[in-house]
Amino acid sequence: MTAENGGDESASTSTSTSTELNSAAKNISGASQTSRDIKEHPSTTADASRNESWRQVVGRGMHYVSDVINENILAARYATIASVILLSAYGVASTPLFYRFKAVKDIPSSYFFHRRTIHGRLVQVVNERGTDKGGDVEKPLLCLVRHLSPAGRFLSRSAFELFMKTHPAAGEGRFDDDLLRIEIAAVREPPQYMSLGYAERPGEWLRRLADQKAPVACKLLSRQARIDRAPKRQTSALAEFNRPASEEQTAVCQIRYRAGGSFFRVDLAESLVRQGRVEISSGMFVTPEDWTVVDTSDRVEDLKKDIKYMNRLERAEYEAAKESVGRWADPMVRESRQDLVKEIEFEEEANIFQKVW
Repeated sequence: MTAENGGDESASTSTSTSTELNSAAKNISGASQTSRDIKEHPSTTADASRNESWRQVVGRGMHYVSDVINENILAARYATIASVILLSAYGVASTPLFYRFKAVKDIPSSYFFHRRTIHGRLVQVVNERGTDKGGDVEKPLLCLVRHLSPAGRFLSRSAFELFMKTHPAAGEGRFDDDLLRIEIAAVREPPQYMSLGYAERPGEWLRRLADQKAPVACKLLSRQARIDRAPKRQTSALAEFNRPASEEQTAVCQIRYRAGGSFFRVDLAESLVRQGRVEISSGMFVTPEDWTVVDTSDRVEDLKKDIKYMNRLERAEYEAAKESVGRWADPMVRESRQDLVKEIEFEEEANIFQKVW
């Protein structure tokens, strides 16, 4: 019995020993296989460790950002709201409701062909040299107008002046780059004259109107551009060519404004003529030297309207000379226009038969 038990124990011991040896052999074989794989493919393990490190970096970064947002939740909320408001304001400002022309060159040509009307505020009067028209010097009446967007037309004078003072361009003196250069159609600046016992400077009344930042409606009649006379590099016999300078342009307009707070607008040129402060030009606009007409309407209907407008100004000039207002109170002015003065005297002194005849 004892011998049998000893035999069983020795058999089991030998069996377990052989099992352990087989397991150790398999482990050694697996380790050797792994080492061979590492030697044959060394980049595989490096890529795995590197990918794992990038995932860890991204995870830590997202965790840090979320912690910052959680710690500053109010600041993040206000920043988001402010961003939405600024983007909305920029989008609204880019709509036609807030759009305006910053230079004459920005106005489409169709506006002049169809004689569209734009609205703005008179800001400044410009001095310009005259143009010799056969011994008669014609000096155009020029002013600077700030075009108003549809929303800007609702601004009062005080609000407009406050905006002009707080505008970023106010401290840099760049407002001239943001204004439209406008010529008042059909009139020209007269020489200096005596009015009511004192010498009224040319354009003095118009400057007072500009100081009031008067709202005006400008009917676009024509666009003029300065001619750039520059040498052209070419082999032809022509050494020069004329081309309009796109940056320096003037819009010729019929301007209407509200006089004395009146609800209805009146024609500015006609008012100046009736007050004896300007002369009627030889045409609807004065074209200075080195300038050319770029855009205008050539329709017969518009030309007939121009003729009627000039006749209306001549009647206003006749009434001003008859009443001796403004420049017509100066004897030298009346002496220079003997044709008109004699016509007025004839109307006053002639009898009915002479007028009919």
